Amino acid sequence: MKKLPFVTCLSLVALVAAAPAHAADWYVSPTGTESSAGACPTRATPCSLASAAAGAVAGDTVYLTSGSYTQSLFVAHTGTDAAPITFKADTCSTPIIESTVSVDADQTTGVHSEMGEYLVFDGIVVRGWSTGFGNRWAGGTESSEVSNGHWTIKNCISYSNGRTGFTFFSGPSYTLINSIAGHNGSSTAHAWSSGVTLFEATGTNLVQGVISFENSDEERHTDGSGFIVDEGSNGATFINNLAFGNSGSCLRLTKSSNTTFVNNTCYHNSQFGSQATGPSNPG
Repeated sequence: MKKLPFVTCLSLVALVAAAPAHAADWYVSPTGTESSAGACPTRATPCSLASAAAGAVAGDTVYLTSGSYTQSLFVAHTGTDAAPITFKADTCSTPIIESTVSVDADQTTGVHSEMGEYLVFDGIVVRGWSTGFGNRWAGGTESSEVSNGHWTIKNCISYSNGRTGFTFFSGPSYTLINSIAGHNGSSTAHAWSSGVTLFEATGTNLVQGVISFENSDEERHTDGSGFIVDEGSNGATFINNLAFGNSGSCLRLTKSSNTTFVNNTCYHNSQFGSQATGPSNPG
């Protein structure tokens, strides 16, 4: 038998050592009780949502089975460009991340992460929180801090949240596609509400095939738009979106640059009328 050269053997060892660990599958359910890592690789032994969100690491996929999860999805770890952390609806499932607290009393975000980057959310419904989906607030335009970015959200629904359906703050690279934001902004205690908000978003940001309807800003009547590209954003593209019945604007651009709008449809927005305290002509 032909022997491999010694250098080649060392190279093979190096390749094996460098290979990533096998990505794990996590199955969760509203009644899941398993909590240790690797204990829920099948539907028969589901974890709680909190356990999976705390334990999933780069390359892992968390499958959410049908039902109402009365706890937020708080992602503890971060993925990578080649190995994101994915949270997705299980086959033929509709998982709902649902708050049981008044939107005026609570400022919790339904799907959130303080540090997680390269995260994917697919087929998840969120309702009743302050904000539906959102990354970490990084101090606003007076701060140079960069928040966690590289998020992809697709086939998701965020509705009846007190403030915003989908929010992305001060981070790079955000993709929101084929999703719905509706009936957000009902809180009378907290403002700056819209269906979809990009604030200081940088890098490559895409919003495509999204329906944003009947969103409001009941606290001060200043926002309530279908889509808003807010202060300091750069490089956002909006393609084939629909906004209707929103209290503020259909598409609003504020102190931002390099924004592209292509083939979007607006219908019956500016429902605040004379009550609007934002732009003089929000329509």
